[in-house]
Formats: sequence, C-alpha cells, structure tokens
Amino acid sequence: PDGVAVNDKQYHGACFLCFRCQMPAGRSYFEGSGKIMCNQCVADAQCSVCKQPIGGTAAVELDGRQIHERCFVCGTCGGLLPDNFFPVPDGRMMCSATCAASSAPSGPRPGASTTSGAAPAAAAPSLLPA
Repeated sequence: PDGVAVNDKQYHGACFLCFRCQMPAGRSYFEGSGKIMCNQCVADAQCSVCKQPIGGTAAVELDGRQIHERCFVCGTCGGLLPDNFFPVPDGRMMCSATCAASSAPSGPRPGASTTSGAAPAAAAPSLLPA
C-alpha cells in the first residue's frame, strides 16, 4: 500500500503534501509545527537573516520565514532568543523588555504617544528538525 503514517494517523501517499509546494512529500519528510515539508523544499529554504541555505541545520519558522537557530538572536545584545521574545517596530527581535527598551530611540518623536513600554512578547516560534 502507498501510505504514510504520521503521529498515529494514516495518509494516502498522494494526499500527504508538502505545505510549501503542495507536492507529495514522500516517506522522507520534515515536520515542524504540524507542517510537513518535502526534502526539496527543505533543501531550497534560505535563512531570512543570513540568506544562506537552511539545508539540514536546525531552524526556526517565524511568520512563514525560515531562520537558522544560530541567527535567531537578540537585535541588541546578540543573545539567543527565548521562547517569548519581544518584536520591535523596525522588525528586529529582542530577548527582553530591557533590550527592547534600550533599542528604542531616545525621546519621543513628534506626534508620537508619550506612553512607553515594550511590545508584548511574541508567541513561541516553531522549531524545524535538524
């Protein structure tokens, strides 16, 4: 039979599709956050930070972007990001409210609100297998 078993569920081979290319993923695949990727899409994936291939290295998926674990670092101190990190408006990610606050421009911008505080912690990213 042409079937694939994943997490105690059975799939027809033709129905077991890669979430990126929508082609059958086959029996050798990668799973992260409940999403299935075929070997070709994993090989073609690039880190959105360093622009190097993800390949078989450990990676994080965030908002549809692939990021090497080694590139998933605080924009202020360079430390690895925890599960609950702080995004800032310019797109960088911070490891703590302290780093987020220290990266903010000094003084209010004209017309900006005078209330202060770091952005709320973002949801934990998904880890793709190495």
